[in-house]
Amino acid sequence: MNDFEKIEKIRQHADVTFEEAKEALEASGGDLLDAMIYLEQQGKAKAPSQSVHSTKYEEQTAYSDVEETIKRTTAKQENEGGFKNTLKRIWRFFTRNYFVVSRSGDELLVMPLLVAVIIILCFFYVSIIALIVLLFFGFRYSFRGKNNMDSVNETMDKAAGAASQFADKMKDEINKNR
Repeated sequence: MNDFEKIEKIRQHADVTFEEAKEALEASGGDLLDAMIYLEQQGKAKAPSQSVHSTKYEEQTAYSDVEETIKRTTAKQENEGGFKNTLKRIWRFFTRNYFVVSRSGDELLVMPLLVAVIIILCFFYVSIIALIVLLFFGFRYSFRGKNNMDSVNETMDKAAGAASQFADKMKDEINKNR
């Protein structure tokens, strides 16, 4: 590290002018730590608020529980604004996942789950009846996106299979009665 970089480091930590940092560095023989001590003795820099002086890691109590501190801080951040974070998670879920309508392997409609829920809520009876009737005409529904929805998709496939079997039985009955 050259003298200019050392002077800049001193200025960052001590809030002194370039000349004062240069003077401190020259007075300390180019040693950064000695330069900071020199500035503290001159009253131009504040001493650190916490002093830990050791060459052994185990003796530095300030660093002994870093992992626990990180866990506590993360948990605290998650708990702060619990309602707000819950709303964020719900928003992400409904905007990052999609409702897919397909027939014969071709995707006919892909919409964010949020849009699908809004449509269902606004036109509840019409949308539920339409979804059920379309099952009998070979339409299939699935979900995809950031979240793993395999179990929901399996259930949707079972419902579509049951509707398809029922539709086939109805067709057979109609053909027999003709």
